Amino acid sequence: IAYQKLLTKAKEEEKEVNYENARSLYVSALKYQPNSEELKKKLSEIDIILETKKQQQEEKVLKEKNYAEEIRKADYYLQNKQYDLAIQSYQNALKYKPDEKYPELKIKEINDLIAEEKARQEKLNYYKDFINKANNFYAVKDYENALIYYKEALKIIPDDRTAIARIKEIENLIQQKQKEVEKEKERRNNYENFIKAGDQYFAAKNYQLSKQSYENALKLYPEEQYPLQKIKEIDDILENEAKLIQQQRTKEKEFNSEIEKAELFYKQKQYELAQQSYKKALEIKPEDVQV
Repeated sequence: IAYQKLLTKAKEEEKEVNYENARSLYVSALKYQPNSEELKKKLSEIDIILETKKQQQEEKVLKEKNYAEEIRKADYYLQNKQYDLAIQSYQNALKYKPDEKYPELKIKEINDLIAEEKARQEKLNYYKDFINKANNFYAVKDYENALIYYKEALKIIPDDRTAIARIKEIENLIQQKQKEVEKEKERRNNYENFIKAGDQYFAAKNYQLSKQSYENALKLYPEEQYPLQKIKEIDDILENEAKLIQQQRTKEKEFNSEIEKAELFYKQKQYELAQQSYKKALEIKPEDVQV
């Protein structure tokens, strides 16, 4: 009766997969029938099952240990931004526990970080390229192109102080340059007007006003040769005119002197001397028909 109870209870435990309890009951039953091959066989089967379970448990513990170690390493690598090593360790962890979500999530997180870093680096490379081009144009005072590239750089890094400062500086320089261009345009226009007036006065032989216009033009562009040449030409003309006037005055004075002498001789009835003076007067002014 005791043997049957032990055997029944052992089978129930075995059915419930309580192999250790079942084995203990089979051992107790074996004391009643030490030569039972059936019990010995059952104990052998249970021993195999228990050994298998033990090995499986040991493997499970080892996998848990290895998994935890790979996760520890992966988390460390991730914290230190060693992304390749982190991914490798998370993948190793998945080999021990393929169904775990944590390593997969972390691998995705790292891939996202790598993609973000790549995009950030590409933007930074574009920024550096734009800044270098802008600086090169700025160095040769090509402010229009420099402004274009500084603004492109600012689109990538909107709060970049260097680009902001340079843009403000260049816009001021361009504005100043535009004012200078307008001023130069006005100066050139005034110069051309003075030259035009000088040429018109020169053509009309109004040399004083012509010279004044050329001198005004020369004040605006002292290096210009044309007004200098025209001023010299006018000075030569005026000098020649002055010489002619002086010669005319001298001639007129000599003529009048001879006429006065001739008239005096005539009044004194010194006709020969009077005739001589009249002849000298005619030599001075042959065109004078009154002599």
